[in-house]
Amino acid sequence: MSYVEDEKLILPILVDGVTRLGDLWNCVTSKTVGENLFEDYLDGEYVNASPIDSFEYQIIHNKSSSDKMKTVKVEGEVSLELLAGLIKVKGAVKYNNSRNQFSSREELTCYYSRSTFTIDAHPTNAKMVLNRMIVEKIKNKELKVTHFVRGVILGAEVKADILVTKKDKCDISDIEGEVLGTIVYGPINAKVKADLSYFDSEKNENYDKEINVNSVPTMKVETNSVEEMFRKIEEIDTIVKEHKHFQKKGENIIGVPIRFVLVPIKQFLDFDIQKSYLKLSKKILKDFNEMLIFIQDIQNYGYIVRKVLKSNVSLALIISDPRSKLTQSINEYEKKLRDDGCEFFEESLKALKSYKNSQGDVECLIDIRNRFDKKLNLHDIDYKIQGFVNEGEGKTLYFAIKFFNIDI
Repeated sequence: MSYVEDEKLILPILVDGVTRLGDLWNCVTSKTVGENLFEDYLDGEYVNASPIDSFEYQIIHNKSSSDKMKTVKVEGEVSLELLAGLIKVKGAVKYNNSRNQFSSREELTCYYSRSTFTIDAHPTNAKMVLNRMIVEKIKNKELKVTHFVRGVILGAEVKADILVTKKDKCDISDIEGEVLGTIVYGPINAKVKADLSYFDSEKNENYDKEINVNSVPTMKVETNSVEEMFRKIEEIDTIVKEHKHFQKKGENIIGVPIRFVLVPIKQFLDFDIQKSYLKLSKKILKDFNEMLIFIQDIQNYGYIVRKVLKSNVSLALIISDPRSKLTQSINEYEKKLRDDGCEFFEESLKALKSYKNSQGDVECLIDIRNRFDKKLNLHDIDYKIQGFVNEGEGKTLYFAIKFFNIDI
């Protein structure tokens, strides 16, 4: 059997998470222990430093919660814990799963990341400065520890979220098809910058935009200009050179911590620990991730409206009328989906916590997913959406016959 306690974990910057080499982590509770394995801050002969040059600069269209996850870069059980809310990301890539209150809003993310160095605790020298009192507490099970931070990845990250909304709140026609559909999502290049600059131009009469920038290292950015946004993002290469760490090891080591590499505590100490967190199979992990992502997606207001308009954008006029029977039917169905999704989310969270502590088994997780598939079946939802489309098209035809005397 394979346990998460035996796995290497890579964590982003977390709320109340690890912050430096030697910090202790409990993967069962998904929390720091609040202690450090070493007597002091590691530097000089107690660390190894390896330069790296990993670079990423891309534009992402956040159509789903799965798109928002792309910048967080977590895998396996850690991704499941993030979606379940057991851990919360902060810093540049903080994961926002809040509801979109507007069906006429689209979200883009401009993501910039550069890794500069990997700093690791030296496999032998670092043992010379172990905190013996902490080691004894771990050995005597006074501290429940599964992992410690053996490595820190230095660099810089910037995430700029661009929110595009129709100025006319009653106009719920498809923004994506009108404007965002022309953008090629992926690596940033001159064409992408030119396409996005439309929102800065005088031609943009129909859309409001809001730009929010988060970064590590922190830089103050207050702008609503796409051009200025790109300029500030690209300044991060200069800013990161001002942040120097582990100077006893090398004066050329630049960057701030952006990821933490955690390894099982038994790799550094001469004793094993009690294990309870069995690794999930790839299928169960995939199924549960997909379920939690879908639950988050249907929490967004206008989820069904978007699907209906994707099928027939001409129905926007009818759906924008809150008094229409079709609009009311869609709103009622959306609310039911949200309520059902919330119930499954709460049940999943409780089951996952029990599973991590060996108080529940994998069959409970499988049962939740099977019941979810029956109650929130994608085929049934698609059938319901097509019913709304057919109803709307029937009303459109009725109005055309009545008001324009069209013969059929």
